[in-house]
Amino acid sequence: MEDRRTTAIELDVSADADRLLQETVAQFEYCANATAEWCWADDGGHTVTRIADAERRLFRRFRRETALPPNLVQQAVRRGVEAVKSSVARLNDGERVGRPGFASGLAVYDERDADLDREGASLATTDGRASCDFVHSTNVEETLDRLADERCEFRGGHLECRDGDWYLHASTVRVDASALESDGEHGTALGVEVGEENVAVASDGTFWSTDGLANGCVAPAGDSQSPTGSGVKSMDSAVENETNGAVEEANSAVEKGTNEYGRAELYLHRVGNELVTAAVEHGCSHIVFEDVTHDSEAGTGASATTSKLLRQYVEYRAAEHGVEVARVTSESAAHRCSTCGFEHEDNHDGERFECLECGFQNHAAYNASRNIGASYRRRQQNATETNANAAKQ
Repeated sequence: MEDRRTTAIELDVSADADRLLQETVAQFEYCANATAEWCWADDGGHTVTRIADAERRLFRRFRRETALPPNLVQQAVRRGVEAVKSSVARLNDGERVGRPGFASGLAVYDERDADLDREGASLATTDGRASCDFVHSTNVEETLDRLADERCEFRGGHLECRDGDWYLHASTVRVDASALESDGEHGTALGVEVGEENVAVASDGTFWSTDGLANGCVAPAGDSQSPTGSGVKSMDSAVENETNGAVEEANSAVEKGTNEYGRAELYLHRVGNELVTAAVEHGCSHIVFEDVTHDSEAGTGASATTSKLLRQYVEYRAAEHGVEVARVTSESAAHRCSTCGFEHEDNHDGERFECLECGFQNHAAYNASRNIGASYRRRQQNATETNANAAKQ
């Protein structure tokens, strides 16, 4: 199984590099929007949803019209097609959806267009490469330490400009064969730990840091500044149809940084989409969150609010893929070893987990997420056994 993490790394960008990155992002968005326009059938005709068809028609055109490297052109076409596919799916569900568009100021990179080392990143642009140093932090150091592991690889990410600062959301993957388990009868559960240090940590090893939140702020339910008042579907439209007139106000608030709550909740929605994608890729039947409402302290804090919003976004998207969302009460998730089952409060110290019994070491949130998934599977097994016993009597 893959141990996948995504970390937002701030870049120290010179004036020349900033100019190149701005040009690259602008041309990337032009290609993505032009792809969506070409694929979309405004007259009710055939809508193109195959990436190969769009590439055959548009690749050479974009190579003539822009200075983007070939790989970035392919990524832009893919982004446009995927947005169209998502809109078509919602149309088929009876929603009123317009042609998708992009105005988020980002470009998608893979390992062919971005190189990372201990000091910084080298990114393909419209005119050669731009070298950018990292603004070092704990998260950056952890990512670089992972890349030093021969089992770990950089798998690309996306580059975005946020309030004048550049960030590379870098994805790293490492083999972890024991991350997800299935008992066959009850399917596989993707456990999710939501906390203060990380927005979410999944039991497949994917981490989403709080860097994507605006100062860590998530609006309380009912806050007049929060876009959640429009419902999860309108937030989904804000993600996929960023230039659609129906969401221009939300887009302006999110992308221009005028509403920190809007930015935070859009980030949570993106995390939710990626959680569902991970569950589908791993063949999971359930995505499981810890139920913190029973805890009077945790149930009223920022983590509980984040968990609630994230769960709402996941529930909406998961239903489209036949994946169920569940909650479990697991008071021992933080202190129980997900490898041997030994439970002791001294196993857990801040973000560090080290089992006193078997010596298993890992990030505490990752260990907890595995316990959350395992707790749900045990509950399902117990329910099945209880029902079977009752049927025999």
